[in-house]
Amino acid sequence: MPRAEIQPCGFLVVLGQDWRVRHVSANIADHFADCGPRMIGQSLSEFFGGSAVHSLRNQLALMRDPEGTARLFSLYFASVPKPFDVSMHFKDGMIILEALPSAHVEAGDPAGMARQLAASLDACETVTDLVQRAAHLLRAVSGFDSVTIFRLDAEGNGERIAEEARGSPIPTLHSPPPEFRIIADAARGGIPLEPEAPPSLLERAMLRAAGEEMPCAKPREAAASICIPLVSAGIPWGVAVCLNKLARQPTLDRVAAAELFGDFLAMRAELCEARAG
Repeated sequence: MPRAEIQPCGFLVVLGQDWRVRHVSANIADHFADCGPRMIGQSLSEFFGGSAVHSLRNQLALMRDPEGTARLFSLYFASVPKPFDVSMHFKDGMIILEALPSAHVEAGDPAGMARQLAASLDACETVTDLVQRAAHLLRAVSGFDSVTIFRLDAEGNGERIAEEARGSPIPTLHSPPPEFRIIADAARGGIPLEPEAPPSLLERAMLRAAGEEMPCAKPREAAASICIPLVSAGIPWGVAVCLNKLARQPTLDRVAAAELFGDFLAMRAELCEARAG
């Protein structure tokens, strides 16, 4: 029977509304020596520390959209000397907490980075100029080898409208769904949850396992990817696909900046289309 699995580049904890642990990824002991299956049923603060959990609860409380995502950057957990970037969302009445090792000791500023990227689009007067410039900026901020931007039609079908690459572009087979997704290394196997859980629990998790092959890319052409939905007023306008030939773990602050920039891009593109039409 299929089971929920995550990528090994980070760890995941499933919490009840009471902040007691329901599931943990089997690799959590790689990051916390005193953690593992014994966490099940216990309060998260017993392992992560009261201060860290207080910050997590506050950030989740500030989330306005119940379908949204709350994030913290460079958060320190009790007895662990390195910081983590954390992403949280709700699923089936539970809290899905995902964490990646942070690249910075101090918290980054994804919103500020996104505003700087958006300001770089001010000189673009047409949609063609806009998306080509955006593809260049997304490749720079992600550090990936290749970026392709797709425009979605009313039926959700994607048309390739911009491409930026270091060397030859990595072939994309089709436009993926407009859903945020990270794959750090398509070749590495998944890490199950303990106790086992159905894959549907992690359908919105950024760390959910990649499966058998890289989405939207030819086998062996790419090892890592980021899919960024481009959304304007809650409606998907397009999708940006970042691909890398080798395994690459993006930092969450840069991914968050790219995601915010994607929303700016979609709004600007819609305005350009309205003026042209």
